[in-house]
Amino acid sequence: MAAGVPAVVSDVGINREIVGHGKCGFVANAISDFEGHLIKLAECAELRRELGERGRQRARKLYSVEVVAGRLHDLLLSIG
Repeated sequence: MAAGVPAVVSDVGINREIVGHGKCGFVANAISDFEGHLIKLAECAELRRELGERGRQRARKLYSVEVVAGRLHDLLLSIG
């Protein structure tokens, strides 16, 4: 997502929450879902661009080094 590429992920762990089905990419429950989502993305450049940009913004906002470092800093101060 940070590279601006829409994600197609398995529906395991936190993947669904991170990607947000239809927001930054797609969540697949079966092999056929992966195929369908990839075909949809291959056929529509605008969808790829839109989901990719949303994913990039989400990654920057929630998972960038600056954001994670700030959270770690605050956590360490709170226990120190």
